[in-house]
Amino acid sequence: MLDKHAGDAGPLLRISAAVEGIVDADRKTLLSSPVIDLINVPLGQYLEDRFGVDVEISNESNMIAEALHWRAPERYGANFATVLLSTGVGMGLYMDGRMFSGVRSSAVEFGHTNFRPDGALCRCGRRGCIEAYAGTYSLWRAVRGVPETQLLEEDPPANALQTLIEAARAGEGPERQAFREAGKAIGTGLSNVFTLFDPIPLVFTGPGIAAMEFMEDSIREALSRACFGQPVPISVVDSYLDYRALIREGCLMRALVFLDESLPDQGDARDRRDSLQQQASSAL
Repeated sequence: MLDKHAGDAGPLLRISAAVEGIVDADRKTLLSSPVIDLINVPLGQYLEDRFGVDVEISNESNMIAEALHWRAPERYGANFATVLLSTGVGMGLYMDGRMFSGVRSSAVEFGHTNFRPDGALCRCGRRGCIEAYAGTYSLWRAVRGVPETQLLEEDPPANALQTLIEAARAGEGPERQAFREAGKAIGTGLSNVFTLFDPIPLVFTGPGIAAMEFMEDSIREALSRACFGQPVPISVVDSYLDYRALIREGCLMRALVFLDESLPDQGDARDRRDSLQQQASSAL
């Protein structure tokens, strides 16, 4: 990216990146992720050492919520949730106009909250997670007849979700049943979230929303179960298929906000970058 814009851009001042996994509260370390076997990876420090600027690492679902907060604040208000349906299942949660995060980590691991105790084995190593029923990985496992106590030997092909959707549209079968079960898991999880935080506007994003026609009834049925006699209404349901564009937009806004709030300090950032480049030149 730097090479592409070398002729028409100023100096690099900030790096904002998103990952699939749990990030520490300082937004520097990838604590764990279902897509790699490593834990406690200091991605932020690696990038800072390489480029000499401040780096922020964020959970990808949080960046989706960040993007929508800036894109349509009048629609979603100060409180809303985004649900990412992809290979895994994620959530970004905005509360009181701020991204909800934990004391030690990026917090909302919606896909790894429990749907069915001692149920299907999840990629995270636990059993019964929402993601173990609603992620593309798990849908493919269910349709292929692999026991839910086992993980797939190979990841699903790139067109796995579209293959499942086409089969479901062709008629009743294991694909439709898998999608219904996924909807039940998602709806049950949302019902639990809304019990904690009260019902808030809801946004679905990611490739999984292409299968919403087979999941929506199950989601709504799970949400319709009253909590202490009170139904769980859904105030806003939007969907955005291009979740990667939202992730990039969220990272962009995080970086811009940082620069706006720390503009007087950017000379220090340039000095760090220049010093690092001089050291690299000397080494060569």
